[in-house]
Amino acid sequence: MAEYDSLATTIGKMKRAAIDCWMSDQDFDITWGNDSSYNKWGWAPYQYHRPDANGEGGGTSVGYGDGVNCEASFNNIRARIDGIIEKWLGLPSGELCETPQADVHTAAAVLGSSATGTSIQGSGSIARSSSTVNDVVLGNMKGAFRAPFLWKYYTKFCTVQDGLGQAGVILQANYAAERAMWPAVKEDVAKICDQALSAWNTQVGLAASENAKFQLAVAGAVVTAVAAIVTAPAGGVGGAAIALAVTSAGISTAVAKVSEDAAVHVSGNSYESIMTSFENALKKLNESITAQETALNKALTEAVTTMNGDLASYNLDRVALGDFHVGDGSIKMDETDSTIVTNNMQLVEDGLSQALSAIKTGPSSAPTPREYGVGISSQGTHPAASALHELTRRCLELTHAEYQRGHGLFDATVADYFHTNAHARQTLRGLISNEALTVEL
Repeated sequence: MAEYDSLATTIGKMKRAAIDCWMSDQDFDITWGNDSSYNKWGWAPYQYHRPDANGEGGGTSVGYGDGVNCEASFNNIRARIDGIIEKWLGLPSGELCETPQADVHTAAAVLGSSATGTSIQGSGSIARSSSTVNDVVLGNMKGAFRAPFLWKYYTKFCTVQDGLGQAGVILQANYAAERAMWPAVKEDVAKICDQALSAWNTQVGLAASENAKFQLAVAGAVVTAVAAIVTAPAGGVGGAAIALAVTSAGISTAVAKVSEDAAVHVSGNSYESIMTSFENALKKLNESITAQETALNKALTEAVTTMNGDLASYNLDRVALGDFHVGDGSIKMDETDSTIVTNNMQLVEDGLSQALSAIKTGPSSAPTPREYGVGISSQGTHPAASALHELTRRCLELTHAEYQRGHGLFDATVADYFHTNAHARQTLRGLISNEALTVEL
């Protein structure tokens, strides 16, 4: 079977085979004992040079003058094949998707918790530390500060954490699908060309077997890649996480649908019918790629729309703290508990910092560029993926900064209670004032 890397050689053979078949349709055969020419017995002037093994040349008369030739017809056949195949040359490898896929995988894994289901296989360290903060403050401390503090820095933070984790799942599914897609597309292009070559050769007796229908490799490759990352929403998932989990699950459904009708077959009993079948097979391949990328693009775009429509579920900076009382005399805590809380808040900060460092900024240019007319665009899903990647990164950055402020707010509350810092109350008021401000994305 032909390989994509040797497609130029295959195309040359296709041109010769197509011309052979076209000549056969005109009742010309390859000359017995001289396979460099065609002839029609009984019509001596009608004998023409055959193209070489690379499909070049041919069409001139064999010894009967320049006035008898079919070079123009040969050139038209070659040009037609070039016109069909040219956009399929120089396809991307998909390898440039590996780094961003690994980046978002790491970030999503760090953010992972049981609330996001099996889509994210993280250590859960952020969730455990955050839960410890909640348990100690709620169980062992008293004071009016508890309700607003836990509302923002535990309840709403968990929502943000899970939502950003699911955004990472969608990004990872996109990069994984694009990574798997293009080696499979190359395989499909090579096989379709090989079938066209075989079909034309069969018509002139140079090949004996009929082509069999085959399933496009790209269909299964993308389904497998997405299935390894995206799972159905787990029980108990809610809020921001469920919204994006449903979106990511939609990718699986859509790409699986494509694979249900992804079989092609190049066949025919004449030059023209085989050429048409060849065109249709590549058209079917492009329809499959386009449908897959449309599903990915839809999920990426929906995720951006969902996040922008409810930023408080994905960006802790957009969550209001509420009425946080300073020095109201109702606080009760001991130093051991306050140390446990501040240490665990630091662990959460460290986890957010790790996730932020991992996610980076995404590819600056399309990782799967191709000619116009292949897939949804020459840039593929890159514009939509870039938008979600940057929005997720920015929300994570602002959430990290806001959680740091919350940590400082708790530490200042402790210092004010234990009178360990004469300026603690002033620090508290400054932090509360700054908390009320939000940063534009």
